[in-house]
Amino acid sequence: GDTTNLWRVALPPQKGEVSGSPRRLTFGTAQEDRPAVAADGTVVFSSAVASANVWTLPADTNHGKPAGDLVRLTRDQAMEVFPSLSENGKLAFNADRSGSRQIWLKDLRSGAERMLADSPEEYDAPKITPDGTRLAYATSSPRWMIHVLSLNRGEEQVFEDGGPPRGFSSDGSKLLYE
Repeated sequence: GDTTNLWRVALPPQKGEVSGSPRRLTFGTAQEDRPAVAADGTVVFSSAVASANVWTLPADTNHGKPAGDLVRLTRDQAMEVFPSLSENGKLAFNADRSGSRQIWLKDLRSGAERMLADSPEEYDAPKITPDGTRLAYATSSPRWMIHVLSLNRGEEQVFEDGGPPRGFSSDGSKLLYE
């Protein structure tokens, strides 16, 4: 699953092979690894939980420097990646909030969020049109397909044999994909 735990097993030096059954030492929900054992038998290890969030930073693109403060847009203990932003403040991103990959849409003006797609499949690279009316994302199983959602009408089109979307044209009529 999404966790790593520590286990103990006997390895007698004279035999050079495992003796007995493994015994689980930790039962956490994080990545528990990198153990070290002291002479008195004390075990220390790390327990890591990773998350990635979406941030925004206004920029003066003519001078290549920040034009305001760094602002965090998502705040979950999840991997929230592949952000795409429309001109009217709609943010699309990929997240694994429930343990499976999902496509989310956040209205930056109201703060409202809604999940657009949820599946055990791997979703890739959501891209939103500049006007915020359509969103494209890819699935890779059983083969690459592009899904294009109408965000106003809830309709979906599926295009087979198309890889991850990389961006819409400025008028939203064309999609660049791998």
